[in-house]
Amino acid sequence: MKHRRLTKLLLLLLSLCLLAGCGTSTREIDLKALAAARQAPGVATEDPLPFLNEFIDLLNRNDFGSCYAMLAPETQEAVSLVDFSERYENIFSALELSSLTAQYGALSVDSGGRYLQEATLTYDSPLLGAFTQEVVFSLDYSEERRTFLLNWTPAMIFADLRSSDVVRLRTLSPKRGEILDSGHNAYAINSYAESVYVQPSLVVDEAYTVTALASVLSMDSEDVRDLLHSSNAEKYDSVVIKSYPPGGVSSATESALSTLPGVFVNRTSMTPIRYYPNGAFFAHSMGYTSAITAEELETLDPERYDISSYVGRTGLEAAYEDTLCGTKGYSLDIYASDGQWLSTVARKEAVDGLDLEITLDFDLQERAEDLLATMQEDGLAGAVVVLEPHTGDVLALSSYPDFDPNLFVLNSDPETLASYVDEASNSPLYNRAVQGSYIPGSTIKPFMAAMSLEYDILNENYEFTGEIYRNQWTPSGFWPYPAITRVSYYNGPVNMSNALTYSDNIYFAFLALQAGWDTVEPFLTRIGFSERIPFDLRVSQPNYLSSANYENRQLLASTGYGQGELLTSPLQMACLFSALANDGDIMTPRLVKATRRTEGTEYVVVEEMPVSVWKEDVVTQDALETIVPMLHRVVEEGTGRRADIDGLTIYGKTGTAEIGSDKTREIGWFIAFVDNEEYSRLVSVTLELPANYEGTIRYDLVRELLMP
Repeated sequence: MKHRRLTKLLLLLLSLCLLAGCGTSTREIDLKALAAARQAPGVATEDPLPFLNEFIDLLNRNDFGSCYAMLAPETQEAVSLVDFSERYENIFSALELSSLTAQYGALSVDSGGRYLQEATLTYDSPLLGAFTQEVVFSLDYSEERRTFLLNWTPAMIFADLRSSDVVRLRTLSPKRGEILDSGHNAYAINSYAESVYVQPSLVVDEAYTVTALASVLSMDSEDVRDLLHSSNAEKYDSVVIKSYPPGGVSSATESALSTLPGVFVNRTSMTPIRYYPNGAFFAHSMGYTSAITAEELETLDPERYDISSYVGRTGLEAAYEDTLCGTKGYSLDIYASDGQWLSTVARKEAVDGLDLEITLDFDLQERAEDLLATMQEDGLAGAVVVLEPHTGDVLALSSYPDFDPNLFVLNSDPETLASYVDEASNSPLYNRAVQGSYIPGSTIKPFMAAMSLEYDILNENYEFTGEIYRNQWTPSGFWPYPAITRVSYYNGPVNMSNALTYSDNIYFAFLALQAGWDTVEPFLTRIGFSERIPFDLRVSQPNYLSSANYENRQLLASTGYGQGELLTSPLQMACLFSALANDGDIMTPRLVKATRRTEGTEYVVVEEMPVSVWKEDVVTQDALETIVPMLHRVVEEGTGRRADIDGLTIYGKTGTAEIGSDKTREIGWFIAFVDNEEYSRLVSVTLELPANYEGTIRYDLVRELLMP
């Protein structure tokens, strides 16, 4: 008998040495302990690794019943099958566990003859990645059953876990990236609403409290009562009744609330929100966010969104949603039965969204917004674009009427939100600066002049000598259309300079008819009238001939002075005009300058959006040298003279386009730029006006925004 046991021990030691040499499991064998184990009655000398590997394999298959059968009787008396299975099932399910593997370390035997096998468990979870736990498996060998039995404790799952402890997987929410300019002026930030909340346990008279809250907060009493009896109120003894943007709870409201026991106002932690500090200013560029919907929760990436998420709906918030939203993190923690945190098993930090550094100039945008707001009394609408023509940087981008994006974040009452899409509201959610499709009117004339010079159709000295009667001209040949009309009479020859200065439709209609579609069409395509200009926000599709009616001479003639079927957005027209200040090149407009994030104490650039040319040489150098001085004359003595500023050399072009069959409305344009040693700036104004509008708002805007 002794001989067989010795032989068995030698074979065990040999097998352990072989195991120690392979790469999958390495152990330091305690030879003295094993020798002592040989003398202890009831202690076997078998290797426990096959037993443990089977246990791990069964765990991976979620066969917790078979795992339970491998436990020692004393363990099964202490832990029921249900508790054992639920412990593993809840943890594995929460982790969405992909696999569990074991790497074995030292094997030893304690004084009672119990095997102690050190192991490194690696949990592979798509939520937390791979993380490890150093555990010790305690095993007995049963001679009767000729197998090992596991003296299991929760510490064999996670090293710090005890029977009475609770394991929780917490979601770590990322911060949404914020939107700021280069001067760190904030446009869209993460903040907290001012929340009126109630602690039901402190309420003295519920009926009175409900009635008072409904009155003070302009709410329905039944809604207030339902909130007080909601599951959250019962679970946490706290419930938010109504939230307001920062600064939204007036001192009078707070004073009235303070008389109600159990009613409080929280400004710092209870209701996280997306906040737009400037309200309606910058609204169309920033856009807005609102709470995620149930339908979106079914389709959007669960690693980035949950029930508390906000989603960008318009503007930069929508265009850069993937950049701003960030990715969730997770923390696997152990808590005592009384809820006290004990330790963290594994943690994967949330990845915050990136900040957007934008090109807007706060002062210029504010000037534009203030002036556009003066149109409210007249019921007008329009857009302003301010560019740095050499870089394409957008310095201001305004659309009027505007809206307050904070109302969408806090889900204001339906009537307020519905008013934004009411026909009488003049569509405040509509971003006219980029989505608008407008007839460019006479602002196209400098480019028709450039085409004429480039293709030698009419040179700058050519004088139109056709018969003009009462500011009307009828082209020769077949012309079954109304006569072409110019706005007013002017002294001097009908040449290119005067035609630009006084915006003479007759000259440019004649020019287009002389050129023909064979020249006009490829030129319009070259300068961008067949494609959207690339931009951070989606720009409307421009157009020059939707009907393909090349036989219609009136359509060709009216295209020459900016009507016909020409359409473009204010942004794209501003960018085209900037070529006149930028050696003939159209720059790609840029609203987002860079993405940034905080790393330690540093605020670093993650990606810088390059300055780039969209279209080169849309206007030749020879044409520029001729046309640009003429545009200065437009402002000095022509149709743009109301915007002239002493001490500034301004180049510009006005434009007016009739819209609607009844001709009761028109589009008023004025695009102008300055380009000197101190700064370069272009301003484009596009207004929806009643016919024959006499106001000076477009000139006021250009003058105010061109000044340093």
